[in-house]
Amino acid sequence: MDCLLGLVTRVVDDETFDVTVVSQGQTNRDTYGRCERIHIPPGSGMVQASAGPGGRWGSGRLLFGTSVSLTVHGRDSSGRLLCDVRLLSV
Repeated sequence: MDCLLGLVTRVVDDETFDVTVVSQGQTNRDTYGRCERIHIPPGSGMVQASAGPGGRWGSGRLLFGTSVSLTVHGRDSSGRLLCDVRLLSV
């Protein structure tokens, strides 16, 4: 799976946010843009806070400006990345 590190620069809604990609894994199979839109389906359990499992990111105020580690699973029909998200800083 591909890995990215980035900074959340815009929160669209409780399930979607934009990330400025600051680093890409050297063994990634795909190439990613400087800015990518991330979609987290509700109830997916795809988010983990650095403090431990079960972290919740629901509030845009808390997510904006956060550094994140992304494990990419693919894209949805709108072109958004579907990822496991680990919050590195809050």
